Amino acid sequence: MGNATNWFIGIIFLLFACSTPSEQPKATFVGKQVCKQCHWSHYESFMRSGMGQSFAKATREKSAATFAYHPVIYDSTRKFYYHPFWEKDTLKVLEFRLYEGETVYKRIETIHYIIGSGHHTNSHLWQINGYLFQAPITFYTQKQLWDMAPGFEDYNVRFSRAIATECITCHNGYPQWEPQSLNRYYAIPSGIECERCHGNGSLHVQAAQKGDKEAAKRWIVHPKRLSFQQQMSLCMRCHLQGVAVLQPGKTFFDFHPGMLLDSILQVFVPRGQFWMASHVVRLMESRCYQQSQQLTCITCHSPHRSVKETPLRFYNSICLQCHGDSHFRDSACVVCHMPRSGSADIPHVAITDHKIQIPSKKRYISEKEKEALRKFLGLQPVVLTSTTALMKAKAYLKYYESFLPQESVLDSAYYYLQQSDEVPWEVWVHYYFLRGAWEKVLSVAPDTSVIQDGWSAYRIGESASQLKKWHLALRYWHKALQCMAFHPDFYSKIAGAYLALGKLQKAYYYLKKGIALHPKHAVLWNDLGVYYMKKQQQDSALYCFERSLSLDPDYWPAMYNKLQYLLTQGQIDEVKYLLKRYLYFNPGHVHAQRLLKVVEVGF
Repeated sequence: MGNATNWFIGIIFLLFACSTPSEQPKATFVGKQVCKQCHWSHYESFMRSGMGQSFAKATREKSAATFAYHPVIYDSTRKFYYHPFWEKDTLKVLEFRLYEGETVYKRIETIHYIIGSGHHTNSHLWQINGYLFQAPITFYTQKQLWDMAPGFEDYNVRFSRAIATECITCHNGYPQWEPQSLNRYYAIPSGIECERCHGNGSLHVQAAQKGDKEAAKRWIVHPKRLSFQQQMSLCMRCHLQGVAVLQPGKTFFDFHPGMLLDSILQVFVPRGQFWMASHVVRLMESRCYQQSQQLTCITCHSPHRSVKETPLRFYNSICLQCHGDSHFRDSACVVCHMPRSGSADIPHVAITDHKIQIPSKKRYISEKEKEALRKFLGLQPVVLTSTTALMKAKAYLKYYESFLPQESVLDSAYYYLQQSDEVPWEVWVHYYFLRGAWEKVLSVAPDTSVIQDGWSAYRIGESASQLKKWHLALRYWHKALQCMAFHPDFYSKIAGAYLALGKLQKAYYYLKKGIALHPKHAVLWNDLGVYYMKKQQQDSALYCFERSLSLDPDYWPAMYNKLQYLLTQGQIDEVKYLLKRYLYFNPGHVHAQRLLKVVEVGF
């Protein structure tokens, strides 16, 4: 009888052990307000840390910026001025231009969120209908100055940089994202949550409420109890800046504490370049890391405690565990062995270099050496397990698209595509699209019924439109919209194709839908003006062109359409003035130069 009972219990145990994950209890998110009820001291200190203060609504309390003087930032490349100011308790940014001593353009946007703890920067985000964008100016707290936001100094995209999930899921807690969009959110939390490092906490809370301490420990992730690779993966998820390439079918929401990062995404970094969030890469280059294989981020950093509140003697104590008192000279080890340095991607900021090294005797770096550090020498994978040629190819495609549009980058992508055993059609579409090889894109494109990715459908449609194959373009753009119904650009593309085909009512339908989603989309307003022009409703058309130019004064199609309207009204002097003004802000614009010559010599 006893043996039978033991056999029965054994079967039950095996059935439970072999049950699928979906049959196991699944923890859900509870939020930091629940966590603080039992873990008040950790919560209180964490909220003073960089992670706790990473993101919040734009309030005077959140802002680390100075407004005592009248800050004006000038973009010398595109000739825009910016002035941040408070209107009562609302932060706003004025963008304007001057021409011949007069203000000829201005736009004001309300800032809804501030991103950045203020330890290094405060950047600014604005939102419309849930679509989240970055404003073009940042406050750099270390130097107490306003300047162009990182990346905007080279080419100012003004108010159009979309804050997609790759960005928001590192700089903040997980938002409620519309998956059929690029950057639309229904709710955005403030600051990074406890559960980003400890895992979803509902089962842990339930066990704690029942007084079951052992179960409470089991149902929460303790990072220090994770393996070396799991610990590194947890920190690398956000403290490893580079080109992130998702594994097939994964999103930036899919990583959870305890996973290996490689199972969700791989990150590739430019060789030899020092980026703001290069902490992990630089640490991995250290002999301390390489020889110990036990040194992780949380060896020295408590996520619950601000770096500013951690005494230097604590960091010394970590070093002395291996190096002994003979190395200690009554000063902070990190001052000499982990010096502060500027980064290649963020101006006006000095950060701790996490490559632990013997100090260089050189007092300065020559300009030639600085230029060598900025030179692109290829991408290197930062992996814990392994990578593939296909992932490397995807990394080069993304790097070309996001950072460095040089042919050599695409050559590297092609090299790794040739090394890959099997390349999905989506990747070939992406490669040929970036090459501008429109016919090649169409040659590898499948039927729309096969496509599940909106961006692949968009690229195929755009390739067809470049060849004036409007009906084919429409098929793929409709598929793109089916996959991403909340992407305003796709409405613009479809409407433009219908305008080219003379199907005005269909164009009007998609233009109005697109503008309803994003009322500050310059291209949609211009195309709506084209619709009204074709309907012989000139006044409505002019209103739309001017609305487009009020959002983007350099958008040439809208300017050209406005000039055509003015020419029909015989306003030659106004046309000359506008063309000269346009060329002042856009010198070398060939179409504007040609039109000015035509107008000046007469028709």
